[in-house]
Amino acid sequence: MSQRNEDLVYQFSDFSVDVTRRHLLRGGDPVQLTSKAFDTLLILIKYRGSTVSKSELMNAIWADTAVEENNLTKQISALRRALGERPDDHAGKPAGDPHGLGLGRCSRKRSPPAS
Repeated sequence: MSQRNEDLVYQFSDFSVDVTRRHLLRGGDPVQLTSKAFDTLLILIKYRGSTVSKSELMNAIWADTAVEENNLTKQISALRRALGERPDDHAGKPAGDPHGLGLGRCSRKRSPPAS
């Protein structure tokens, strides 16, 4: 049986990302993200452990829209704030976490059945 999107939850650190419900949770509590910040997070999770170029990110997030590069910078900054990072925290992230967002140990889980 194939795993459908509605069954996907990614976990890293004390965060959970529910793909279908488009929720980011920290310790079970919701974390507010804009739609584009959530899209950015999903792309970075998909390519965790790999380096993704700015143009690849921009094409994945804004496929049919012309936007300035600073839009991507804003989304990454929003993600860092949402994940509780301070301005110079990302400088010392370990290898295997090229985005500096703590996704290096992100794992895919099957969500529990809805009750």
